[in-house]
Amino acid sequence: MFNWTKESATRELKALIDEIPDLMKRRRNCAEHTRWVFRTLRLLEQVFGQKSRYYLSFAYLKWSESGSFLVGGPDDPEGSWNPQVVIDRRHQET
Repeated sequence: MFNWTKESATRELKALIDEIPDLMKRRRNCAEHTRWVFRTLRLLEQVFGQKSRYYLSFAYLKWSESGSFLVGGPDDPEGSWNPQVVIDRRHQET
């Protein structure tokens, strides 16, 4: 286990935050996103512990939309013909 100092943990957290704009342009669960999630989980676990609110809150993110939503209709004709495209888009936006 890595012994984080306040400075090294802060640097790593800042580096993870700086990667977010680039990750927002990529597909969820792509290789880069998965590596970022694991790095973030590792940092949170090693700094705050596996039972901390920070770790658990991040670990339980679903990276997809939950609940019901409408697809298709006059404002979204593509969704009427291919609802999976709309569902994937909604998950990505989330």
